[in-house]
Amino acid sequence: MKLHHIALVAQDVARVADFYELLGFKRMNEQQDDLGIRSIWLKMDEAILMIERADMASVKPIAGFHDRAPGYHLIAFRIRRDEKDAWMTKLSALRIPIVYFTDYTMYLMDPERNRIGLSFYGEEDQ
Repeated sequence: MKLHHIALVAQDVARVADFYELLGFKRMNEQQDDLGIRSIWLKMDEAILMIERADMASVKPIAGFHDRAPGYHLIAFRIRRDEKDAWMTKLSALRIPIVYFTDYTMYLMDPERNRIGLSFYGEEDQ
């Protein structure tokens, strides 16, 4: 079984989509309704990241990187070990801070503070 898509609910769909495009995702579809942008779909390798508009009555609380509320903790994307330095340079140039770093993963947050990992853990097993 392979991943088909991930749906991410956002208060500002366009801003969040722009962020993921900076990381190299390709915009493939945009849906509009009477309220404006309803969703933007981005191609991520063989899967799709669907950024969907949040209900305006709901507000996501601001959390720190290490807060562990119930639900999905992060989305981690595979990078090659030899790409690590290039990604660090790219993120710095884009003014996207690396908020945490381990031996195998660098962590950042999108504009709505969703956790993202760029990981090369287990790369030697591929």
